[in-house]
Amino acid sequence: MNISREDLRKLIKEIVLQLEQDKAKEQFKDNKKQTMAIVFPRKWDKKYYRLLAFINRQNSVHLVAVVSDEIDDKYLQLLEMEGVFDEFITLSEYEKNTCVADMVLFAVFPRNNCIRLCLGLTEDKIDLIVKRQWEKGKQISIFKGGLDELTGLEPAHYRSKIEKYYKELESYGIITS
Repeated sequence: MNISREDLRKLIKEIVLQLEQDKAKEQFKDNKKQTMAIVFPRKWDKKYYRLLAFINRQNSVHLVAVVSDEIDDKYLQLLEMEGVFDEFITLSEYEKNTCVADMVLFAVFPRNNCIRLCLGLTEDKIDLIVKRQWEKGKQISIFKGGLDELTGLEPAHYRSKIEKYYKELESYGIITS
C-alpha cells in the first residue's frame, strides 16, 4: 500500500490529536476530587476532638462536614476554624440530598445505630446514610474512638451482646482506628 507524504502527515496529525484528547480526558478523571463526608451526629461530643486531631487538609479530597441539626454555633465555628472542611451541611440537608459521598466517616456512632446496623434496620438519619452508602457500593467508616464505651457495670449478658455487635461491625471492615 502506497501512501503519499501529505496523507501520512495528516494521519500522524490525527493520531497525535487523538492521543492528546485521550490524555486530557484521563487527566480530567484523575483531577476529579473524591468526596468524603465526615458525620458529626450529636450536638457536640468530646470524642469529636479526638477525630479532629487526625483530620488534615486534603487537596485531593472534597471534605464535607455533616453536622447535627442541633449543633451549637460555637462548636460549628470551632469546626470551621479547623480549616479542613470545604463544605458544611446539616444531617437533615444531607438526608434530603440524593447524592452519595465516595466515603462517609462517622465521628461518633451511637450504640443504638450500631445495633440497628447489625440487625439491618433503618430508623433514623444515621441509619439512612449507612443504607444509602451501601446500596450505592460506597465506603463507610466509623472512628473507633467514636463508639459508645461500656462502663463495665452493665449486666454481663448485655455487655457480651454489645461487644458482639461491635465485633460484627469490625467484621464489616468499617471500624477505623
